[in-house]
Amino acid sequence: MTTITMDFNALSGPWQISLPVLNISDKTLYSDLVSELSDIRESLANLSGKAIEFSALCDDLAGKAEHAFEMGVAVDFERLADIVQHNEKNTRKISEQFMDSMDRMSRQIAKTFPEMLPDCQEIRRGIGEVYDKQIADLRGLRFRLMALAAEAEDDGSGMVLESPEDVKRFFLSLA
Repeated sequence: MTTITMDFNALSGPWQISLPVLNISDKTLYSDLVSELSDIRESLANLSGKAIEFSALCDDLAGKAEHAFEMGVAVDFERLADIVQHNEKNTRKISEQFMDSMDRMSRQIAKTFPEMLPDCQEIRRGIGEVYDKQIADLRGLRFRLMALAAEAEDDGSGMVLESPEDVKRFFLSLA
């Protein structure tokens, strides 16, 4: 059996942004917070670029898996889909933890500097969008692998749903 290796350690890369540990009781200077938020914005811009690379990498991995299937290579697509699902769940967990930290930091900043709240919310929204996109890319990759697993085991008894959109359309057609 030929294997396709997906190194998700390489994918995880710099997916985290360090948030400042604030101690407002120290009367943290406004300029320090402005600088920290600026650094986070810069990290977010880098993170957005990495998200684009990640999306392309997921498409490339799916394409390689589809090519292997077309070439008749025996691949355990179910196992690959399980690996992707594990990474999808882990990414969701990291995202939730990070967003909770961002919310706590925003509340702490807003108590002393309420005018900074919109900046914090904008950064949070941007980071949330990046994580949501990464999770969606992993889910899309997983669905493509599950479709390949179904085709590889096709007994001719039914249709194969190849994407999250196919699944939605199928269930909507039942309503």
